[in-house]
Amino acid sequence: AAVFGRTKNPFDVTIRWIEDMKDPCKQVRMKNVCCQFYRTEGGYYCYTCPRMKESEREERRKQAREAVPAGT
Repeated sequence: AAVFGRTKNPFDVTIRWIEDMKDPCKQVRMKNVCCQFYRTEGGYYCYTCPRMKESEREERRKQAREAVPAGT
């Protein structure tokens, strides 16, 4: 951490995995920090955003899976 002039090492993070948006058998990595895209005009929380609530993420998964035709 001292090399970066910080009290905590920026590379010492806990990797968190969440269910893939379209395939329930796959896992994707959640971002460590928010990219702030939601603050832009017309922006929204990314699916892998740590600020997004799990209930919102579940709704996004549901919408994405309904939009994909069966068998693909």
